Amino acid sequence: MICSAPMKVAVIGGGVLGMEMARRLHEMEAAVTLFTKSGNLGGKLSRMASYEPEFLLGSASAAQYIEEKIKPLEASLRSSIPVKEAEVLRVNKRFLGPEEEVEGRTRLSDLFRVIYRVDPTELIKSQQEENPELYKNFDEQMLKSLGEELEAFEDFDMVVDASGIMENPNYLGPGGVPALNELGLSKKGKAFYGWDAVEGLRNNLDKKNIVIAGFDEAAALAVLELREWLSKGSHILTLVCEKGRPFENLSSNTQKKFETFMNAAEAGFTKKMETYREKVFAWRELDEHVKAKTPMPAEPRPPFEILLNSYITSIDCLVDQEGWFLTVENKEESLRTLKADVVLSLKGFKKSSVLSQGLQTHYNFGMTSTVNADGMHPEAGFYTLLGDDIESGISKIDPIIENMLGFFSKVEN
Repeated sequence: MICSAPMKVAVIGGGVLGMEMARRLHEMEAAVTLFTKSGNLGGKLSRMASYEPEFLLGSASAAQYIEEKIKPLEASLRSSIPVKEAEVLRVNKRFLGPEEEVEGRTRLSDLFRVIYRVDPTELIKSQQEENPELYKNFDEQMLKSLGEELEAFEDFDMVVDASGIMENPNYLGPGGVPALNELGLSKKGKAFYGWDAVEGLRNNLDKKNIVIAGFDEAAALAVLELREWLSKGSHILTLVCEKGRPFENLSSNTQKKFETFMNAAEAGFTKKMETYREKVFAWRELDEHVKAKTPMPAEPRPPFEILLNSYITSIDCLVDQEGWFLTVENKEESLRTLKADVVLSLKGFKKSSVLSQGLQTHYNFGMTSTVNADGMHPEAGFYTLLGDDIESGISKIDPIIENMLGFFSKVEN
């Protein structure tokens, strides 16, 4: 179906779903603009490939999927539609507030205004080259003010938010809310969230105590990243899981690696415990006067431990000690304190309400998806494209496009 009066559509998000939506709309001859926050298209998948290149998507690895599908699609889109490399800050109507209506007309009569961040550095540089005499008269403070980030906007008939939820990782506390003191202490560079945790992890391998909060693929991959680090005897890794049965839905490749690691870790600790028991037995056999002068062997602590049904409820630091002290509570209401030099929050993500707070949107309580399974909102013409995986996300594209076409009467078969 081709629109004879082209829809002007903004697609926000340069991930796989945003790219595929932009491609389909372009094939329908819609006037589509794709907004991407980063310079490279591919979104979450590109990050996953840099973190775990062998992560499987069906029969292909993430790296293969990018080479065979994402890069050709990116080249095609960049040559055929506008691709704006800019962070979209918010979307609202030009004139209508979220509760306002126009008598006798739908809210679609008022265009959507997409507001995005602009870096004026390159613009100022070109203007300086074109008119150097003008800039000679500007003092340093004025030039600095010209270089501050600005906001720009463009108006559209319809908007598809395919930005995903990956930019808004959950906090360490129960249900993804901040733990006590977390908001203040997290600015000190010892806590890393979501995809920033990958870089944070790799930059802190000199630390001895690492705590990871999480229970799914990302947490499992972070643990696997630390295999060599854990082989150094004095290092301690603790995984705090809100679930009683974590890691149930790992990809087959990650599942195999994780099980191999867990078996090796268990065998290694079993061997340490056997050695410890032998030392204790030998210590007990000592003469009493020798035993009195010889300390009892210290029981080894497992280098890797998983705390199930547990939550980080507070973070504290002491003036006379380095690192943080985490209070961990479980569903049996017992308390435990963990020493942590670095903390990673890999507890998933949630949708930011800031982007569309000026519209009539309807997300679920956890802000992880729309209430309507197809990504529709009470705000006609605004859609959220989300999926548990690439396949489920792509399956929602056709219903969204069909709904779009319902608002445009001039359609040819």
